[in-house]
Amino acid sequence: MKKYFKKFLSILHIALFLVHMPYLANALGVTFSDVSEEHENKSAIEYLRNEGIVQGYENGQFKPDYTINRAEFIKIVAGSLESFSQQKLDDCVKDKDLKNWTSMYFEDIPMDAWFASYICVAKELGIVDGYPDGTFKPAQDVNFVEASKIVANAQGLKTAEQSGDEDWYIRYVKSLETESAIPESIRSFGKRITRGEMAEVVFRVKEDPKKESLSLTKLTDRNSRENELPQIDSCNALIEKLELDRDQERYYEMEEDMAIPLASPSPTTTRSESKSMTQNEAVADTSGASAGSDDFSQTNLQVKGVDEADIIKNDGKYIYMIRGKTVKIIDAFPAGQMKEIATIELDDDDFNPSEIYIDKDQMVIIGSVYRSRTMPVEPFNPIGGPATSRMIAPQSFGSSRMKTYLYDISNRSNPKRQRAIEMEGNYQSSRKVGKNVYFVLNQYIPYYRIQDDQPADIIIPQFKDSAHGNEDMPMTRCTGIQYFPRFSERNYLIVAGLDISDLDGDLNRRVILGNSQNIYASRENLYVAAPHYFKGERTVGRDIVIEETNGTLIYRFSLNDDEIEYQNQGFVPGNILNQFSMDEYDDHFRIATTQGNFWSNGQDKSFSNMFVLDNQTMNIKGKVTEIAPGERIYSVRFMGAKAYMVTFKKVDPLFVFDVSDHTNPKILGKLKIPGYSDYIHPYDENHIIGFGKDAVEASNDMQESRNLDFAWYQGMKIALFDVSDVENPKEKFVEMIGDRGTESEVLHNHKALLFDKEKNLLAFPVTVHEIKDKENAAPNSYGEPVFQGAYVYSIDKDTGFELRGKVTHMEDDSAFENGNIWQYSGRMIQRLLYIGEYLYSISPDYVRSYDLKTTDSKKFIKLSGEQKEDVNYIDEVIF
Repeated sequence: MKKYFKKFLSILHIALFLVHMPYLANALGVTFSDVSEEHENKSAIEYLRNEGIVQGYENGQFKPDYTINRAEFIKIVAGSLESFSQQKLDDCVKDKDLKNWTSMYFEDIPMDAWFASYICVAKELGIVDGYPDGTFKPAQDVNFVEASKIVANAQGLKTAEQSGDEDWYIRYVKSLETESAIPESIRSFGKRITRGEMAEVVFRVKEDPKKESLSLTKLTDRNSRENELPQIDSCNALIEKLELDRDQERYYEMEEDMAIPLASPSPTTTRSESKSMTQNEAVADTSGASAGSDDFSQTNLQVKGVDEADIIKNDGKYIYMIRGKTVKIIDAFPAGQMKEIATIELDDDDFNPSEIYIDKDQMVIIGSVYRSRTMPVEPFNPIGGPATSRMIAPQSFGSSRMKTYLYDISNRSNPKRQRAIEMEGNYQSSRKVGKNVYFVLNQYIPYYRIQDDQPADIIIPQFKDSAHGNEDMPMTRCTGIQYFPRFSERNYLIVAGLDISDLDGDLNRRVILGNSQNIYASRENLYVAAPHYFKGERTVGRDIVIEETNGTLIYRFSLNDDEIEYQNQGFVPGNILNQFSMDEYDDHFRIATTQGNFWSNGQDKSFSNMFVLDNQTMNIKGKVTEIAPGERIYSVRFMGAKAYMVTFKKVDPLFVFDVSDHTNPKILGKLKIPGYSDYIHPYDENHIIGFGKDAVEASNDMQESRNLDFAWYQGMKIALFDVSDVENPKEKFVEMIGDRGTESEVLHNHKALLFDKEKNLLAFPVTVHEIKDKENAAPNSYGEPVFQGAYVYSIDKDTGFELRGKVTHMEDDSAFENGNIWQYSGRMIQRLLYIGEYLYSISPDYVRSYDLKTTDSKKFIKLSGEQKEDVNYIDEVIF
């Protein structure tokens, strides 16, 4: 059955690769520039080239990830027949007039087309039948089952009879299975095959190499997998995807023009095991630290056991912090002997560190770099015709990258670099569970730089990993890119997992056409939320109106060690506020959104929603909608079977939800008070703490002049709410700080909060503004800065807030005399933490420690290593 292959292979280079752009200067033994050592079809491609069968393109490339259209493929097959001759091709069309031609052959094949005679021969020999509508679709790419049938028929491979209701293509696929000629890269029956895959099939049939071959059973299983994202078949397909008109919502299917059964979405299976670990194991395993305290604060997290990176960490002995382009290590315990012991000078001058993780004797540093990429300009047309370019790309262009360093800190005085990884894209966020760190990035696709010549090199994100060389490599191939059926932006969502304990392990990564706005992670799942805008129809009376709708797509990935597997996606109307708008509980996913126009008083005015989704199907099971019309969400907190939501426009409605019944969530009670809370923190199961702003309603004249119904925010407000009576929540205690202009990082970053219920300790950084002449001040008047540092409170559910002291790193009042305190940013406190009986305040340039029991200041150091004696501070800096 292989006797026809000699002739077949001898003309393969003419039909497949040299139809339009022959180039004979590619000497044998020279590797194609776009076929890397790691390319799965390299052996097949190199074999065909060394045999003189293929010679590549004029620019030295092979285009292994480009597809083959039906006209090219048929020319190969027709020319491979034993009876093939130019005379036979000429005779097939010579005596036919146009009417006779279109009735006997295909109406979409012009008689004078370069491929017409090949299709004519293939049709007469019964190799091809075309489509039921009488067309052949010559420019359409060949999918795997079409290729199987054509190759089997043309090469005389033995095929079984079609049995029962078996699909027509099964017997042809079986014939390739018998020849061990199904490449591992084939993921579905309808997959459009690439040039590299075609070379692989030829190589296997001719040489019978001892390579793993895909079985029909495995291919069938792949084709029917329910939780698989559709995958780009080729570089051509990627370009097609990016060129699609997105003026309206579409549910794209790659194989929509092919009569091949595709897997339909349905519920995914649940994981049989869940991870179990202590919080210390998941957050900061410090068993490697020496002579420290077991009692120390950790980063304020949303989910216990799921660590979040921050600018400062501590492990009960040492404080680790980012300072400029360096990372400092301070021996902080005991506090009276505190000193800086190491500075990590990173080896990349362009690197800007932003966050860190600590795990035993290992540090993870995350930051960004800006790189320049250079690309040649060599336009061509992959399917014939004149060489064109959509746009001539510049020789070089820049791109932002996330860079991650791993350091061995077993010797805290002498950290050693272990590994460095770069990924092209803008870092959004990350989470750490045990030894595994998960990264989420967004990368806008530079579509305007696409050339017909090298789209893969230009628009596929790059990465490099010091564990596997240090050269830029594509993060994936065109055929490795997946896409969300409802993606609506030219953007890559990049999700990666790294086992930091395996210094030689691969960086598991997925590149998906889609985007991300925020993430939420449990120990088992990662949820990626992305805004989604589309046009839809709505009936108004007898009319159908087209209106734009905003919503949120939620993608669920399962986390299994460092592997990230897509599971399903859901959709809810409205947009989220931040990561606290999402939560997982009892195999369900909860999400709160705001919908509509916050500034409108018309029919499109805003309101909020609460949705409960089954986290397997990601279908909505229960909801409460149209909450607080005219307002928007300012904060959300889920606490088991309860949830709390704060909305605001003029007053602060605190809503209490019962979400124990997934099919019927409901509002149990609400409380309306002045102001709002930007962040809600649990105190215990019956009390919550709100951090936000006080507010004063704007005057009627002001509201009329602006045609707005609103209030002016004022100074910072902390409130302790009693929610033990869920139908009647109460604001039990309130603390006001400063006037309009007062700000705290805790209002927009939960990691800035230090809270410990057992110690009755509450502390956060704050910049206080005060109005000198309050009697004559308007509600929208800003105060002047009078303090920057941190407030430290005792907090108790029965006695409320008690200010224990104010901490500052400012030396005197000069920072506030001209009102420009930002010139003293190196002294602005960013975080507070405790180790044992000591409290620490940290600014970019200084660290100070205190005795929590005696209120004595213990040590104050400048982070150049120079130690500084205590000085007189404003506002009694000790407790």
